[in-house]
Amino acid sequence: MLSKSLKMKSWIISLVLCCLCFSATGQFGLTTKQNFNDFPYWDDRATAALRTDVDVFSNGQELGIDYWFRLKNKRIEFLPQLAYSLSRTNVVGDPFVSGYKLDQAHFNFNTNIYFLDLKNDCDCPTFSKQGNSLSKGIFLQLSPGLVYSFEEINYVSRDPDHLHANNFSYKLGLGIGIDIGITNLFTITPMAGINWYPAINWQNFDLLHYEATIVSNTPNETTLRQIQVGVRVGFRPDYKNGMRR
Repeated sequence: MLSKSLKMKSWIISLVLCCLCFSATGQFGLTTKQNFNDFPYWDDRATAALRTDVDVFSNGQELGIDYWFRLKNKRIEFLPQLAYSLSRTNVVGDPFVSGYKLDQAHFNFNTNIYFLDLKNDCDCPTFSKQGNSLSKGIFLQLSPGLVYSFEEINYVSRDPDHLHANNFSYKLGLGIGIDIGITNLFTITPMAGINWYPAINWQNFDLLHYEATIVSNTPNETTLRQIQVGVRVGFRPDYKNGMRR
């Protein structure tokens, strides 16, 4: 079985290969995001077991790549995306637990709805035609997705010194953004959104803490409420001298 580090490297290599493939065929985008997370039941478990206030995976980072296509006569655009996110929580002063790690591989089917410009057939988001940039660029984003999570708890002194679990879950997302067309070749898109994961299960999370019995009624499964802010850089290599090939 591949180690977790090798799996992470394989995922990153896959993103790079996808980027090379997409660059030869149409518009693709690179996105970076900052995640603000709330795992309420895992927070309760860790706080009770370690007897100190612990916000597990409260912050994280995400990197993704997407491919763009759209409906012919409506400003509804689709950006299926592969992404990878990570988050770390360090624990100071506990004699047993030194920290927690979370890595997630995502597939998101992002759908952008340009509700102020729905009937336009422009070559947006290059904005090569005249018009109101705000109405042409602003959109709502629906973002359902699947995620494969790698959770790990690290110990101060134990053989092995860390234990991990993995699982599948799904999420629903809603966001807003605005395309800022720099040239016919690339676009900058600031965005913000919220995601809701109904259930993420860390198998035996209760048993991984030495003082597990004091919070035995806390479930291993938790919801995740997530706020994201980030920016997408979109590339359109199928344009040449302002004209589509």
